[in-house]
Amino acid sequence: MSANQDGSAPAEKSGESPFMERLEETVKAYAKAVEAGDDDAAEQAAMAALVQAGMEALANPTPEILLRQEAERCERSLDWAGTEVAYRKVLALNEAENNSRMMVKPHMDLSRLFRLIGRQDAAWTHACTASELGRRADMFPLLAMALDNEAACALERGDAQRALAAASEALNCMEPGRIFDLMRARALTRRAESFLAGNCSEPAEQDLSQSWELLHSRKQFGIGSAAALAHWWEVRAQLHLAKQNSAEASRAFAEAITYRKQILESREFPSPYAAAALLRVQGKLAGLNSAP
Repeated sequence: MSANQDGSAPAEKSGESPFMERLEETVKAYAKAVEAGDDDAAEQAAMAALVQAGMEALANPTPEILLRQEAERCERSLDWAGTEVAYRKVLALNEAENNSRMMVKPHMDLSRLFRLIGRQDAAWTHACTASELGRRADMFPLLAMALDNEAACALERGDAQRALAAASEALNCMEPGRIFDLMRARALTRRAESFLAGNCSEPAEQDLSQSWELLHSRKQFGIGSAAALAHWWEVRAQLHLAKQNSAEASRAFAEAITYRKQILESREFPSPYAAAALLRVQGKLAGLNSAP
């Protein structure tokens, strides 16, 4: 089963709640605006969808929403054990339904948590499980996200070949359409990072060039766009380092830091993931500046 042009699963009309009907219409409006190149209308529709989803979550919180809220509270207080418990309960809820699509995200959440706290083996196990479930789900946006996480885990484990395979699969699974350009740009940047980890600068530079074109082919808004640009500049810095151009690498790291700060400051509550990403880039820049 393919995704709709907005990346969502085909919905069954019968029995849909009024909220889902409104949200579906808003998402369709977003997809139509993106494909038409009307970036202002797309931004308005995206914000409307977020507001609608937020209001529904407040008015009618599901057990999963309540557990995710608990996980977020634990994350903010750096209670990693509590965070893990909450995410495992989310996973158990979806495992009970035996729905591959709904199980992908909890596995990614656990993988991301374990990466943050240095439990790399556990992070890798959940990353691989998420990718396998994503393949079974037959919904490429989910699979692409899972594969990106798998590639990130592989890079942290020093497995450039596995990272390259995951990033390439993510690119190959995507359907055409302007609405998926941000997702495509992120995958290209991840593949460039994987190429660099394998000491292949030329294909990395080609992927970064394609990613840059996609990132600047439309108006960028939201945390997702800022994160994509932050990662792009970080990988660009790594490319400059591979070419032994420290001055340009320093400038690129500084650009990445600007976006990472923007992400951190845009949140109502500090995100440990955003903070860790900022500290990572700041550490790379500090190391570069202190090098003889």
